[in-house]
Amino acid sequence: MEKTNNTNTQPAPIDAADQLLLDQQELDMLAVEISLGKADVKDKFEEAKKQMKISIHNFKQALSLEHLQTKDWAIAIKDKLSDLGNKLTHGKAETKQVFEEQKNNILKGIDNVKNDISKNPQATALANYFTAATEKIKLQLELFEKKMGVEKKELTQGFKDEMHTAREKISLLVAKAKAKKENFDSKLDNFNEEIHVAYDHLKKAIRAL
Repeated sequence: MEKTNNTNTQPAPIDAADQLLLDQQELDMLAVEISLGKADVKDKFEEAKKQMKISIHNFKQALSLEHLQTKDWAIAIKDKLSDLGNKLTHGKAETKQVFEEQKNNILKGIDNVKNDISKNPQATALANYFTAATEKIKLQLELFEKKMGVEKKELTQGFKDEMHTAREKISLLVAKAKAKKENFDSKLDNFNEEIHVAYDHLKKAIRAL
């Protein structure tokens, strides 16, 4: 979603595939740092919230750039985005209980935005960017929940295998997107399905930690 404020970028499928590859690399590094005790979960949670706030800001800008700020549905989505942004500013989670409360509030805020987007076909062009950003923070939240309060531990083979599979699938998506460029099917059904498969492998990797 960081790319939604660019008005002259490469085709959306290429952006989506490139962003997915960056997300995979970041999640892999994040898991390594936390598992080996090189990073603190609470600090990384704060960084993730800040990144999500930037994504929300960019998404709201994208709505305005499309001159949709006067549309009722766009205003409703922007209000939900503002509410989600507020949920990301509730201070550092010093305990697992506070983390759980903040995590649940963030997930509810994400669902509220997604529900509004799903009601408005006009938002489809921007929906994929929001989905990409929210899938990333959901994976981060699952990683933080699994590792908060846990002593450092070597990465499992299951994690490594699923990350390797995810990276291979994402690399194929990137190559496919760049090969087809502007000739992508307008519906992108197969491409979007492959993106979901890649995210599923990332989820399996984190759950295997």
